[in-house]
Amino acid sequence: MLIHELVETAQDELELQQLARSIAYRVREGQTGTVAQLTGHQDHSLSGVEIQIQPRDRGAAGYRAGRITIDTGYAQSSSIAQIASAVVHELRHALDDKLSQGRSRGTKGEQRQYLHRPKEINARLSQAMTAIRQRIQADRDEFSGPVDAEELYSTVDQEFRRNRISQLFPQGTASPRYRQLVRRAVAVAVA
Repeated sequence: MLIHELVETAQDELELQQLARSIAYRVREGQTGTVAQLTGHQDHSLSGVEIQIQPRDRGAAGYRAGRITIDTGYAQSSSIAQIASAVVHELRHALDDKLSQGRSRGTKGEQRQYLHRPKEINARLSQAMTAIRQRIQADRDEFSGPVDAEELYSTVDQEFRRNRISQLFPQGTASPRYRQLVRRAVAVAVA
């Protein structure tokens, strides 16, 4: 699965973010189960992915073979927005795994180059887009009127830097694939 093969729309990304937010509320309450059980979306391609809360040795959350595990302490002490950000990252891994029929996992040799793998780029992108959308929505709530284009691109740039997305491309921000991701993030933010 290569990043340029993705033909997802802003609507697809918004649906992933909505699932993550619904799951985050349930996780914050200590609930576990499948995506379908926690969200009521029986027909989503990720409906069978299991969500668990348990102690983790590292990281707020992780995905492995049909299961997302969220750290107990993180689930209890983090905000809904923080939990949703971690969940959307892991949902993206689950979706890439499903779409690639398991090929996105790669070999042990590829594991060393984890950050540069398309599935990690996709997951970081989903996480950045969640934060971008939250920031734009907060601005809309505070100020009336259309979103300022300069502010929007500045927000995208800040979140992409925070998630180290430009570092994942050899050409950095000059990469055509990177610019494609910026366009996708902007489309999601204004949707």
